[in-house]
Amino acid sequence: MRNNTVSISLTLQSYFLSILFVSFSSFSFAASKDVIDRDFWGMLYKNGGETFYCNKPFKKKGPLISESYIYSSTWIREYLDCGTKRQCKKNNPDYNKIISDLHNIVPSDAYFEFKRKNSMYGTLDKTVEPNECGIRKKHHILEPADHLKGDIARILMYMHTRYHLPLNTSLSLLKFWNNNDMPDSKEKKRNKAIKAIQGNGNPYIEDTLLIDTIKR
Repeated sequence: MRNNTVSISLTLQSYFLSILFVSFSSFSFAASKDVIDRDFWGMLYKNGGETFYCNKPFKKKGPLISESYIYSSTWIREYLDCGTKRQCKKNNPDYNKIISDLHNIVPSDAYFEFKRKNSMYGTLDKTVEPNECGIRKKHHILEPADHLKGDIARILMYMHTRYHLPLNTSLSLLKFWNNNDMPDSKEKKRNKAIKAIQGNGNPYIEDTLLIDTIKR
């Protein structure tokens, strides 16, 4: 069993090493705003869709709809220690690469995104009432609706593995969320669309057993 686990871990490492050069060379990573306008809104959601957290339908980007980063852009800046948002975009190419990764970006209700921004994912006592979207939030902790927990876990693990970003949510909790909320057809379809645009998929969606091989 141990040999199998080591083999899977090495396979995962090889996967990320292979896509690191392929997708970074084929994906221009221009200014992150250009990438978001062109690829996220212009291609991935060119025909509209539903907001990630509340499943509200939209036809196109507008003042009430904004992009949302599952792994917060603030956490990325803090990890890279590159200064303000403006400074990071101007002076740090790694920031522009990471912030442009479509796997980490979802459409969100702008008002909810303003309230959610920089919250950490975790679990809350059931005495905390969920909002109309099934989300519990208290202070800086946010517990997503059950049908989103696996999606979020797989995105956070992708960002952690690919860019070596630290996890702000416990690994054991992310594994639990992954195992109890498997990828549905919507998540798989989005992953396939991103792969066509960006050049790589999220391996944790394509093989849900991979997350169990990850150790701190």
